[in-house]
Amino acid sequence: MAPLSALGLYLREAGLVGSFLDLLFRGLFGVFGLLAPLALAAGGVLLLKPARPSNVRLVLGWFVTAFAVAGLWHLSRGAPAWDASNAALHAAAGWFGATAAVPLLNVAGMSGAVVLLVALLAVGVM
Repeated sequence: MAPLSALGLYLREAGLVGSFLDLLFRGLFGVFGLLAPLALAAGGVLLLKPARPSNVRLVLGWFVTAFAVAGLWHLSRGAPAWDASNAALHAAAGWFGATAAVPLLNVAGMSGAVVLLVALLAVGVM
C-alpha cells in the first residue's frame, strides 16, 4: 500500500487508484497527507515486529502529537471551516486538522485554541 500511495501522491502515476489515494489522504490530512506513504511503511514494519507493551503508548503519543500539530497548522492557515473549498482544506490540514481546530476555535477563540493545542502537543510528546 505504501508504494502505491507514494506513486499516487508524489508522481501521479498510479492511475485511478492513485488518484483515489491522493484525494483520500489530501482530503483527510491536507498537506500532511503527503506523509501517508511513510506512515503506511512504518506501520507495516511495526506489524512485522513482535508486539511490545510500549507500542500502544507510542502509537497513542504519536496520534495525540499529530492531532495537535494538525490543529495548529490548520489555525495557521486561516482555519478554513468545514464547508470550505477542497483547495483550502488541502492547503490546511484537511478534515483531521479541522476536527482538531474548528471546535476549539468556536469555543475558545484563536488564542485559546492555540494554548489548548500547544498543551495537547506537550502531552503527546511526553
